[in-house]
Amino acid sequence: MKQEFKVYQVNLSRPEHDRINEFGHDAVGRHRRNIDLHFKSKAELAKANIRYQDYNHVADIWAEDLEDVFGKGNNAWNNPDVKMLASMHSISVGDVIKSPNLAKDEFYLVENYGFSKLPDSFYKYDPSIDEADWERDTEEQPKYNVDQRLINQVENRD
Repeated sequence: MKQEFKVYQVNLSRPEHDRINEFGHDAVGRHRRNIDLHFKSKAELAKANIRYQDYNHVADIWAEDLEDVFGKGNNAWNNPDVKMLASMHSISVGDVIKSPNLAKDEFYLVENYGFSKLPDSFYKYDPSIDEADWERDTEEQPKYNVDQRLINQVENRD
């Protein structure tokens, strides 16, 4: 039986994109947390730090289960079971799916393989994350986030 699942993704604003282009991936906290989910060495810490406030509700998908949501979310265009609410990319690692459990909000993180249920703390608003991001984001950032070894390799080529 089909049920309505909600899909959440990190959609960056134009100013956030500009900041990342100027200062690097660490310049926007919610982007950095989302990117860390893709790296095995950082994924567990990143999972503990992501919050609902990092995400935008981008689609409602009528599906049987999480696997069906994933499949339909990767073929969303012109699919009558997918209602896009905002700019959306194919469902991938780091995206969040809310199950239609009426008793309690249950959120699942799309992993490299499968899904993991997010803790209840995911849904609780935490203003300290916004404040920490703001403090870090307003500090003086280096103009270029380039590894000096790479610069040396390019400059020392024959």
